[in-house]
Amino acid sequence: MNDNNLFRTQQFGFRAGRSTTLQLLNVMDLWTEAIDQGQSVDTTSLDFMKVFDVVSRGRMLHKMNACGISETILKWVDNFLVGRTYWVSANGHDSAGFAAASGIPQGSVLGAYSFSDLYKRSSVSHKLLYFLFADDAKIFRVIKHTDDPTLLQGDLGLLCKIGVLNGFFLYTQTNANT
Repeated sequence: MNDNNLFRTQQFGFRAGRSTTLQLLNVMDLWTEAIDQGQSVDTTSLDFMKVFDVVSRGRMLHKMNACGISETILKWVDNFLVGRTYWVSANGHDSAGFAAASGIPQGSVLGAYSFSDLYKRSSVSHKLLYFLFADDAKIFRVIKHTDDPTLLQGDLGLLCKIGVLNGFFLYTQTNANT
């Protein structure tokens, strides 16, 4: 996937040399540069719910095909995703299994690709800066003009709309202890 440029440079996690620490250093470098230049930065963090559980196998294969992935690889991915079973383990007991109609195993490179693809194919402003890790996104914009916060809000609205169209929903619960 790296060889075919299917990931954005902003995608961290599930990729060699792209850790959370490196992501944080990149973000801090950009923010510090803006602040050193007398600008401010508006930022938000997004956490999409169950991103890896709702990805449609057909949609994933269609997108990969559109990117020029070979038929052999597409068949391999399809075989990897079909016929999976979920179950719950708790206190040494397993629930009955049930067939997975959709979803991608967490930790697989396909999960990172599906989430990165949400941003790669969106038509948000080129001034919107973001970094992705697993199903989380750090979204920000350097504020240079009075209309920049409004433009950021518009970009966030568009990203949320694109997310909903792809079956991704924002996690809105907060934890006062974190």
